[in-house]
Amino acid sequence: MGAPTATWKGVLLGIIAARLHALWVLLTTTGLRLGEARGLQWSDIDFANGRLVVNRALQRQTGSGYVFVEPKTAQPPNHIPRTRGA
Repeated sequence: MGAPTATWKGVLLGIIAARLHALWVLLTTTGLRLGEARGLQWSDIDFANGRLVVNRALQRQTGSGYVFVEPKTAQPPNHIPRTRGA
């Protein structure tokens, strides 16, 4: 089996970009930190009122792996309203 062709590389990059699209939209439209976005759970989403509540962040710690920690935001819980287009 030979090295991947430029076509296959493009296909793979497209798959990766599509998979991460929702994350990039969330980060760029809300101002969330990556760890805060990774710490979100379905119960943090208030679909009826169109907002997120940031209760935790996911952080990698040496010797412990990934752990949930308090978000850096000074005013917990951090309510993020839904932005237009997101």
